[in-house]
Amino acid sequence: MAKASRELLMDLLDYSPDTGVFTWRTSKKSRNAGSVAGGMGKGGYWFITHGQNIYRAHRLAWLFVHGDWPSDLIDHINRDRTDNRICNLRLATKSQNNINSVQERKNSSGVVGVSHCSQTGRWKAQIGCGGKMISLGRFDSIEEAYRRRKQAEKELFGEFSPEPIKPLGDYVQEQWRILREQGLIRDTGESER
Repeated sequence: MAKASRELLMDLLDYSPDTGVFTWRTSKKSRNAGSVAGGMGKGGYWFITHGQNIYRAHRLAWLFVHGDWPSDLIDHINRDRTDNRICNLRLATKSQNNINSVQERKNSSGVVGVSHCSQTGRWKAQIGCGGKMISLGRFDSIEEAYRRRKQAEKELFGEFSPEPIKPLGDYVQEQWRILREQGLIRDTGESER
């Protein structure tokens, strides 16, 4: 099914670039004007459905702000797939998007790209780039290996180098406020985390 035009979508939805939240502009049977549009889908992304079309909210955000559908993938800078604030979105190639994805930790150290060598008792740092695995050396401590790995990430991946996920602070509080106002959650008197 063909995508709806930007004009039609903008008639249906409001987007707040500061919160990343889409709301419906008009009421229908199953929704009220001003209510949050869409919901969480598989994989942790926020989806919005109109007719038979299903849209990822981060792609809609790009369309609403920049006027065109994104030509490439959209990367969530802070790796939170529900954070669709425009300041958290950027165009990325598949490779760049993969670099900034949430990393799986399948090694014994718990640090991506760092493993313990049982033969030498030292810590080995390595990084993959361009389909090749690059050895970054062996180190006496896990901290040294980690620092070398992070240095290599900055050198090879630049702005797409994954950073530790920072607390979202005010953004999370704003999301809770919106959901409370719309009656989607109740205030239990406990602070949100």
